[in-house]
Amino acid sequence: MNEVSQNVRIVKTVSHRGFNIRSTRDDIALLKTAHPIKIGHGVTTVCLTRDDTKLLGEGSKALVAGFGKAVERIPLGVRITNGPADRLKTSVVPLQDTKTCSLNWWRASGGTTTVGSTQICAGSLGHGSAPGDSGGPLLVRDRFGNVVQIGITSFGANGFEGVLDQATFPGVYTRVSAYIPWIERVLADDANS
Repeated sequence: MNEVSQNVRIVKTVSHRGFNIRSTRDDIALLKTAHPIKIGHGVTTVCLTRDDTKLLGEGSKALVAGFGKAVERIPLGVRITNGPADRLKTSVVPLQDTKTCSLNWWRASGGTTTVGSTQICAGSLGHGSAPGDSGGPLLVRDRFGNVVQIGITSFGANGFEGVLDQATFPGVYTRVSAYIPWIERVLADDANS
């Protein structure tokens, strides 16, 4: 464990009531730790916002982070790593149009998967989330330089081509702004219990 790592004990998990393992909607949960996380060198907070429309403009880029598999360049091309990473990996990804993303996922899944207004799509060729990144953040900076978490890694393609070509099969992220009222209710209920 390095100097910025912290072991924290989770004492409570609150998953969104609408979440179903087979569904791609409402993929969000809040975790309560036994003790406050120490803010300092290498550990900071992020902002959440109710209105992310200006942060999601065409051509916008975001940072995705996680401990999942990664695309690595090798002498004869690329490969996908086998297990979870021992270090946090990051990638800068372009945000994608939700309607186009939904159509691509609908076609790829044979009509079983669509992307809605409570989700964000992001990724490009060789850049994006991968298996094992679920629950990780999708981050942008606002006009004041604050780091804002706009998404939570939800799902994506698991096969080699899908992980590599996220321009066609982008990663899908839970749109945090759509869940601010739910987050506030959970926090209020916890404070009152």
